[in-house]
Amino acid sequence: TVTVTQTGDDNYNRTFQTGDFNSAIIGQTGNFNDNFADQDGNNNNLTLSQIGNSNYTDLLQEGNNNIAELEQLGDGNDIYMSQEGNNNEVYADQTGNGNVLTADQIGEGNLLYSTQDGNNNITTVLTEGDFNFVSAMVAGGEGNVIDIAQDGDGNITNVELQDGSDFNNVDISQTGDDNMIGETMFGDGVVISGDLNQSSISQNGFMNSAKTTITGNGNISGIIQH
Repeated sequence: TVTVTQTGDDNYNRTFQTGDFNSAIIGQTGNFNDNFADQDGNNNNLTLSQIGNSNYTDLLQEGNNNIAELEQLGDGNDIYMSQEGNNNEVYADQTGNGNVLTADQIGEGNLLYSTQDGNNNITTVLTEGDFNFVSAMVAGGEGNVIDIAQDGDGNITNVELQDGSDFNNVDISQTGDDNMIGETMFGDGVVISGDLNQSSISQNGFMNSAKTTITGNGNISGIIQH
C-alpha cells in the first residue's frame, strides 16, 4: 500500500515496493521537495512528512519488519537512510534549515532516534551488528557535527547537544559487544551545553562504559578504552 499527498509546486516522489504487506505513507507540502523510497522485503513500513521547500529524502529498506518514521520541517534538509536486515527501526525528525542525517543500519533489531533542531547540523550514524541503540539529539543549535560508528552487538550510544549549543563536534566509535555511552537507552552519555566543544570516545572490546558532560565553550574531551 502506498499513499502519497503532495501540496505545492514541483514536488517529486518515487516509491518502489517489492514483497508483501509493505506500506508507505508520504506527505509533501511546499515546493521542490523530493523523495526516493525503495522497500524490498515483507512488512516494511515508511511514514514520511516533508513540510517546507527543497527537502530531500532517500530511503532504502531491505529485509523484513523494518520501520522508518521520518519528518522534515523547514528548508533544504536532507535524509539519507538505509536499513538492511530485519526488525530495524529509525525515527528521525529535522526542524530548521540545512540539516543533514546520513544513517546506515545493517543487521537485526537495531534502533535509531535522531533529532536535529536548528540549522546546518550534520549527523552521521553507521551501525553494523544486532540489537544496537543510538540516540542522537540536537535540541536547538547550529553547525553541530555528530559522527557515530558501532560495529558489534548490544551497544548503546546516547548523545545530547542542549538547546543553544553551536559548532560542537562529537566523534564516537564502538567496536565489540555490550559497550555503553550512557548506562541505559536515552540515559546521559555525551551531554554538551555550550559552543565550540569537542568530544571523542573510542571503545573497543566488551562491556566498556563511558560518560562525558561538557558545560561551557571551547572544551576538548577524549576517552579511549581498549
